[in-house]
Amino acid sequence: MTELPVLKSPRCVLNRITEDDIPVMRQIFDDELTGRYLSELWPLVETEEGIRQMLSSFNTFMEQSKGMIWGVRLNGNLIAFVAFMDLSCNPTIIYAMHSTYRSKGYMKECVEVSVQYVLDFGLCRYVRTEVHNGNVASIRLLQSIGFDVAGKDKRKTYLRIDRKKRTMLS
Repeated sequence: MTELPVLKSPRCVLNRITEDDIPVMRQIFDDELTGRYLSELWPLVETEEGIRQMLSSFNTFMEQSKGMIWGVRLNGNLIAFVAFMDLSCNPTIIYAMHSTYRSKGYMKECVEVSVQYVLDFGLCRYVRTEVHNGNVASIRLLQSIGFDVAGKDKRKTYLRIDRKKRTMLS
């Protein structure tokens, strides 16, 4: 898998993130909620060069069939990203949206279509993620598309969806 497929949700297009998108990615990563809930990424993306390196890493992951990152576009404008890592051994989804576009259902559409893609095309048998307990909106979003809570600790909720369950939901 070296070509990133273009995906479509009811209102958005998911495609490659380009150099021209770096300023919007910077805004997404600089957002207070993104910083709080994706704090593990912050050391990697605190500069535009760091974002370029992250995108380059995802290009390498894609060449190795280990991951991918989509830019989410509404009317041609980048509003979010959805990424998958470790597809071959521990498939994990991460995502973030520009604050202007939150709470409008865009992310739900895009997470659902991207999860459906990686499961339906056999890139992995399941997808997992860990969400900070305070990020109730993300936990609800994932549960609404079929993720189950696989565990919980003081800081995070661990969620997972299996290909078999996804097939039954379709």
